[in-house]
Amino acid sequence: MKEIEVNTLFKLLKKIKPLKIIVGKEVYKAIKNDKRFNQFDIEIYHNKIDTEKHIKFTEIKLTKEEKHILLHTLGLSNIKWYDKDKIKDPYRNRFYTSENTTDYPVIKSLIEKKLMKDTGQGCGPADQTNCRYFAATPNGIKIAQKIALNSIPKLSKSKKRYECRKKYGV
Repeated sequence: MKEIEVNTLFKLLKKIKPLKIIVGKEVYKAIKNDKRFNQFDIEIYHNKIDTEKHIKFTEIKLTKEEKHILLHTLGLSNIKWYDKDKIKDPYRNRFYTSENTTDYPVIKSLIEKKLMKDTGQGCGPADQTNCRYFAATPNGIKIAQKIALNSIPKLSKSKKRYECRKKYGV
C-alpha cells in the first residue's frame, strides 16, 4: 500500500469516525506502525475469499428506544437548532433505573453493544435497592452526538428568525 493511499485512508477515517475498522492483511501491514491509526479499533479480516486490500467499517444498528435512552442519558433528547453547541459537551452522563422497569432490557442491550456501562452505584430508599446508575461509554457518547446532530431539523432563515424571536421574546 502506497504512502498516498495510507494518507487518504487516514483522512477518510478521521472524517467518518467509525467504531471499528476491519482491514485486509496488506492494509494492516501498511498501517500497524502508523501512530495516527492508534485512535481507531482496527482488526484483521480473516477470510479466504477476502482480497488483501479489503476494508470494512462496522456500524451499530439501534432501535428507537435505544436511541432515546442514549440521548436521554446525555441530556440530548430535546436539542433545538440553536443548541448545537450543547451537543459537543453534554452536561450529564447518567441514567437511573431498576431491574423491574421497561427501560432495563433496553439498557442491557446497550451494555451488550458496549455503548453504556453499569456504574455499580445506586441510591434511593431501602425498598429500591436494585436501582442503579448507568453511564454512556465514549463510543456511546460519539454515537449519541451523531444521532443528536442528525435529528436537528433544517430550518429556513425565516423559521430561524421566528424561533429566535419566540425564544428571546423579541
